[in-house]
Amino acid sequence: MHLGTRAQSTFLNHMRVLIAGEHRMVNEGLQLLIESKFGLDVVGHDIVIGDVWRQTLKFLPDIVLLDATIEEQCGISNVLRAIERVKASCPVVQVLVLSPYKDEDHLRLVFAAGASGFILKTSSSQRLRNALRVVKFGDSYVDPSIIPSIVGKMASGFRHPAGGSSEVSGLSPRQLEVLILIAWGHTTREIAVKLGVSQTSINTYKNQAFRKRGLLSKAQSTAYGLNHGWFD
Repeated sequence: MHLGTRAQSTFLNHMRVLIAGEHRMVNEGLQLLIESKFGLDVVGHDIVIGDVWRQTLKFLPDIVLLDATIEEQCGISNVLRAIERVKASCPVVQVLVLSPYKDEDHLRLVFAAGASGFILKTSSSQRLRNALRVVKFGDSYVDPSIIPSIVGKMASGFRHPAGGSSEVSGLSPRQLEVLILIAWGHTTREIAVKLGVSQTSINTYKNQAFRKRGLLSKAQSTAYGLNHGWFD
């Protein structure tokens, strides 16, 4: 279902967020930001990684905001297990991962575990608000700051071992970059700011990529990304 901007804004104000992580001060700061600046309802914030699935069952939030900072007592396996248990116990709850790790492997692992979004801890509050909105409405979100470091790897991965081109190799690097960002939940304006070009240019790249791949909507681009392992 597509909602207009005003309807989305109203719906967003009713969002229930549960915050989980191993650092109480970070959790309290996120609670203050989300409640006072975003006007959203934080239903729990003093929750450790190992207990997040139980608290999810208790509070039934719309989104679990999970701080995936890895400490000795809470390694990546525990973070991934927490995501998997949340999704197994409450499939309708979305998980947005807040991470200090700007690398492809961490991104791939949390999406494979069932997360719907991935945002860096260095991101702005406005970017966090947008990430919450995107995953709330059922789309995937990836922090745009990660794109330059991995888009080249993804593009090279679209080549067959024998040297032939895969079906997406007909896209230019810019068309591919824009298509990936759209599939990962970013708006035209965000992509334009990130890439330093006009929104008109972004729409041109998008239309070219959509036409070459036979896509008609953002939802289809997300499905296309899933089929090509962009969220694995």
